[in-house]
Amino acid sequence: TKDAEELRRFEELTRSMVAVDAEGRRRFDLPIERSSVMGRGLDQISATEWAASNGLDGERIRWYLEYATRDDFGASLGDTSAWALLHYFTSRASLDTRESASFLTWPEGNGRLVQGLLETSGVRVETGEVCLGVEPGADGCTVTSANSGKGEMTEWRADAVILATPQFVTRRLLREDPAREARDSMRYGPWVVANLHLRERPANRGFPYAWDSVIHGSESLGYVDASHQLDRGGAKDTVWSWYLPITDSDERAARAKMLLMGWEEWRDAVLSDLRRAHPNIDEVVSRIDIWRWGHGMIKPVPGLLWGDARAEAGRPMGRLHFAHSDLSGIALFEEANWQGTRAAEEVLETHLGIHDESLL
Repeated sequence: TKDAEELRRFEELTRSMVAVDAEGRRRFDLPIERSSVMGRGLDQISATEWAASNGLDGERIRWYLEYATRDDFGASLGDTSAWALLHYFTSRASLDTRESASFLTWPEGNGRLVQGLLETSGVRVETGEVCLGVEPGADGCTVTSANSGKGEMTEWRADAVILATPQFVTRRLLREDPAREARDSMRYGPWVVANLHLRERPANRGFPYAWDSVIHGSESLGYVDASHQLDRGGAKDTVWSWYLPITDSDERAARAKMLLMGWEEWRDAVLSDLRRAHPNIDEVVSRIDIWRWGHGMIKPVPGLLWGDARAEAGRPMGRLHFAHSDLSGIALFEEANWQGTRAAEEVLETHLGIHDESLL
């Protein structure tokens, strides 16, 4: 069939891109800064344009490709760089088998890693502090924060500061910002997340229950079963987390529309979506919590990944250094980890004269 042929052709195209250049660099790598310069021109066109140029125009293959961009980037095919789409499908694939690498998860998610870092680093962590501003100076930085619990404001002095906040937050914390235009150019899509508390799992129409379930043709990304990895002795109750990226190109209008819809409207939208796979979902739900995120994740729009904005936004301001997955243009844990490590190395080498290759 046409659908099967298009899928086969797409898989052949992506397998051919799991390769290294003459310098031994992967064409698409994690972190993206390690990627080859070969093929970076794909960042200048949208994923829609790339798909069309390769004859991938069927409804099913387009839905499949856009599921990937919605899932990882919160963006439509038209608002996603072709380079970013291909990175999604190739960056974790083995060079030998061309198959994706296996993955590791924990029941508590990335909270497991956060706890491990806290236990091993021995650093002092101050909680409940809301940063209000950062002022870089010649011999250090001043950070102002507020603690709502104590009703106090505090001024902190530091030899150096690493500011690891999204760019739409960073630009509000700096009085003067040479990279303001670069930060303003970065786009973020709104998301809606709902947690459904279930007395028991509902009737199932389709595949067996899994950790991550997708409904074909839905605008949502489906849902994750929060207790799928837990041994709970046959307990019937569970929590499902349902995700909806709002992929409109006009993000400001999309945020306004999302916020205008109240809890009841979003509840009805969630249940209507899930009824297609689980007809009696209403009968087993005991509670629904809904979060509306105005800025879900950065969109790797055409031109962002290999343009100038990322470099400008990550450039240090004296003793103020920057880190965040935003500075990679892709909201992945691997990128966040790399950006944090890079910023720490900048501080060590620039201000302490320490260069440690083992940190790279």
